Amino acid sequence: MSDHRIEDLVEDSIRLTLRSRLSDAEKQQLVRDLYVFQNLFDTSKTIGRVKPELDAIGYDPEMPAGDQPFLATIAAVVALADAASDRQLVHHWLGVLASEINELTLIDDTLPEDFPAFLQRAEAIAIRAAAIRHDVRNWRDRRGYVPLPSWTTIARDYERSDPETIDRRSMLRFLLDHRADPDGIAADYEKDTARAARIAKSVLPELPAMVAARGDFRLVTHSVASKDNIFVFQIGEKPPDADGARFYLLVEHHRSNDVLYPRFGVRSGLIERWQGRGFAADDVTMHFRISLSFFAPQAELEADPQFNGLGWPWRLNQSAKLLSQRLDSIVRHWSHAERLMAFYAKPLAQRIDEEGFETMARERSTRKEEFGYFTNEVDMLFACACRAWDRGERPSTEIAAIRDWLAHIHPSGRADRGACLARLDAGPAFPAVVETLALRRYDTPFPLEAA
Repeated sequence: MSDHRIEDLVEDSIRLTLRSRLSDAEKQQLVRDLYVFQNLFDTSKTIGRVKPELDAIGYDPEMPAGDQPFLATIAAVVALADAASDRQLVHHWLGVLASEINELTLIDDTLPEDFPAFLQRAEAIAIRAAAIRHDVRNWRDRRGYVPLPSWTTIARDYERSDPETIDRRSMLRFLLDHRADPDGIAADYEKDTARAARIAKSVLPELPAMVAARGDFRLVTHSVASKDNIFVFQIGEKPPDADGARFYLLVEHHRSNDVLYPRFGVRSGLIERWQGRGFAADDVTMHFRISLSFFAPQAELEADPQFNGLGWPWRLNQSAKLLSQRLDSIVRHWSHAERLMAFYAKPLAQRIDEEGFETMARERSTRKEEFGYFTNEVDMLFACACRAWDRGERPSTEIAAIRDWLAHIHPSGRADRGACLARLDAGPAFPAVVETLALRRYDTPFPLEAA
């Protein structure tokens, strides 16, 4: 879809340029640079809108573009708008500049590599000064077509000490946070950079050895998701039965709230077989999982000074000694996982055969809270259907029940269950991920073809 926001902004800026006191040669070059900027976006050909005016100054669409960066082009137009008291254009260009820096469109050779260099750029200083002069933060007009993001909104998307985004975040703050003094912004940048350097030297890589020294825990994988570190430790050896359960300790470090978050995890060989795939010791494909803070006694947790209600607090720039203390606390509570291991040690096939769907569904809420077991009826039905195939029985009742359930689940919430249902006609087929939340059932059905 054509970006009319940019089309209109460039057209309005060209008309402003044509009305300015620039020489024809200067107008031609700025117009050319504006069209080069427009080409960054998905826009239509717009030169026809102002062709008569461009012809009047001798503009040639084939003329070479200037070698100035886009920041300089934007600053040049903002200067014209500032001189013409065109508050809307100052507002709109700041909005576009901030949005495109935020979305990485303009993070290239257009901008300096780091914030200190950006802070010295005359163009950046002039754009901020014009925006403050025209109080663009408080400009409102129903005819406006470019939103100006607030610094408060933008800041929510950034981790202050993330080394990959510190410079971009500070550039955006300089452009948008008009209440802050530039020297103060620069000082905060230095503090954030120093903290990022300390985090880079974090002792977190020592965690696997620390955990292994505290019990029968063997690291099988370490991954990073959304800046959260996830360490997965296998407990003990593989069971002799290929369909049996394997147990895990997951220790996650969450950057969002600086806590260690331990969980008990289970992978079922039986479900792996139904899924048609091999072992993968990661968090997402763990078949069953439950937080330590849910299965350890609450009174015990509340009495533990190492626990803060969300997890075990520890920042990446803190010491190995404090990390060791947190892990001591976690392992002390881990003894309560024995009750979960005993539950899952019973073969899943035997449990399904003995209980059937009705009993499993009746116990769903209790087992979800106590063991992190199946949390929705659909996955239970798939398990019962797969087990029926294992026994040599066609699961017609389960297939019909799954079809009814899926018809009342919004297509966006079905994941691959529609495809699994189609395969279930010929043999075992189980969803790729065991959902940890209940699947909402709507009264009004949705077409199954959208699954």
